[in-house]
Amino acid sequence: MSMFEKLDGTVALVARRADRLEKLAQQIRAAGGTALPIEADISSAQEAARVVASTVAAFGRLDTLVNAAGVMPNGPPSNPRWRIGIRWWTSICAA
Repeated sequence: MSMFEKLDGTVALVARRADRLEKLAQQIRAAGGTALPIEADISSAQEAARVVASTVAAFGRLDTLVNAAGVMPNGPPSNPRWRIGIRWWTSICAA
């Protein structure tokens, strides 16, 4: 059982490949969780906005966002609070 299957909650899953998303969503549902698979390329600001809107439409809110893909430039970001602009976000997610 993966860590996602152990979640006692609701998750929106986002990736570029729908087949992998649906497989994971089925595993989460089989374990009693709720999952919304969303196929998207979040290196696009429009796609990222669509993901947030779809999540809020389905569940009423978005509590936590985790980006578990992409690349990170060497060194810490210049802003100590790790706030990033759209150009940096795009380069991270476009990997």
